[in-house]
Amino acid sequence: MLGRDEQLAEHPYYKAGRPGGCELCQMARITYSTHTPQAEIEHLTSFDLSCMTRFWFHSCTTLGEVLPAAKPWHLYHDNSPNSQPQQPATLSPKPCNIPIWALARDARYVLSVNALSNKPEKMPSPDYFNTTTNKFDKEPDYDRETAQVKVVASFKGTVPWPPGTVVKAYPYSWSLDFPPFETPEHLLPGKHYIVFLVGDDRRYQGLTKESPIYLDRCGVQEDTPEVRRELEKGFAQNDNLRGPEIR
Repeated sequence: MLGRDEQLAEHPYYKAGRPGGCELCQMARITYSTHTPQAEIEHLTSFDLSCMTRFWFHSCTTLGEVLPAAKPWHLYHDNSPNSQPQQPATLSPKPCNIPIWALARDARYVLSVNALSNKPEKMPSPDYFNTTTNKFDKEPDYDRETAQVKVVASFKGTVPWPPGTVVKAYPYSWSLDFPPFETPEHLLPGKHYIVFLVGDDRRYQGLTKESPIYLDRCGVQEDTPEVRRELEKGFAQNDNLRGPEIR
């Protein structure tokens, strides 16, 4: 699916993105839930072809003219001569603001876990090609937060760890040094969490009992009655149409 997960904070029923390789055209791809309200579906699929009847030098020059719903998405904003690059100084760290029910609807695996320990782990940095020396160089290794968690229950998906299994977990660790310039998430010892795993729906190797738990942004939620109620709302909207990408 095209479109960043962050879009779900503004419109939790659909994601929109643009494919690559379209140099002399503009194209949008929209993916929406089967539970999307009908009025929103009509808005997403309502085309305005009146621009085709204008003089040729004013006709249909932007995607938003043909599909009005696409105007606020700014899918081709970076192609505009007046566009400005996004600067970290204009953004501020914020917690996850995607509705929990939308996370539960889209996730392949949802677990309840108890966090046992938390410490930094030295991670190797990938090699990169240095255009100055024409050689592959390596950035210094970096620390990543690593937690040990005990699996309490699986709410969605079949995982290889039965309740009581202790598993290594990597919470979301992005920082203000990289987009989207948001604070990392943590698994603090002694606390109970609901976690949304990155699994084989992202073309990762299938989960095994030796697999660690990888968590994306919004992958950690406190295990509370309110959160569990939101999970049930999302599970009720699971349509079983999403699966591993087939190429």
